Amino acid sequence: SIALNSYVNAHANYAKGDMFWDNRAQLSYGFIQSFEDGYRKSDDKIILDSKWGYKAVNKFYFSANFNFRSQFSPGFEYKSDATNKVSRFLAPAYLSLGLGIDFKPGNGKEFSLNFAPFTGNLVIVTDSLLRAKYGNKPEEAARWELGAQLKATLNKDLFKNCKVMSTLTLFSDYLDKPQNIQVNWDFQITYKLNKYLQTGLRTNLIYDDNILITNKDGNAAPRVQF
Repeated sequence: SIALNSYVNAHANYAKGDMFWDNRAQLSYGFIQSFEDGYRKSDDKIILDSKWGYKAVNKFYFSANFNFRSQFSPGFEYKSDATNKVSRFLAPAYLSLGLGIDFKPGNGKEFSLNFAPFTGNLVIVTDSLLRAKYGNKPEEAARWELGAQLKATLNKDLFKNCKVMSTLTLFSDYLDKPQNIQVNWDFQITYKLNKYLQTGLRTNLIYDDNILITNKDGNAAPRVQF
């Protein structure tokens, strides 16, 4: 078998006086080509983040938080007797904009906690055959959500040559079952071996009760994705 995995993690941050503007792009794609199973995608992610803030008092900032999430190419669910398409570019895609308060303790570069009680989400599913899977109606290419979002971001050196980056996002939809919290958690830890090589571990956890996942018995229900 042959496997290839690529990952881009880019930052572009700006600060002047009482104002800051943080931007981040995470792009990843990977595949496994084996003689037995053929070509299969192993990783596929597009995440764009942008956050603007203006100092209110001490370590607190008025903020606007933008996020876009999708994937590059079609994804499939593989069964012994069939192959089902479960995703593609803009099916689904998540677009959000939140207004709230950002808390940056310490030097403001290692940790931030953002609470946005006015957050609008747009769930885009351009493929009509996939809309029911992600909670959209058959005629609904885009579904509107309005709620509150809590987002914690960590970017810290644990010790020499070892760095951890983590983003945890929790969202409650005021318009539909606000008690069902949507969870999206990215985690990455890297260790620099020498000047040219580093090793690392990346994980992603998702829970959204609008996303239906079929188990081996054919029952579709919300489930934790890891």
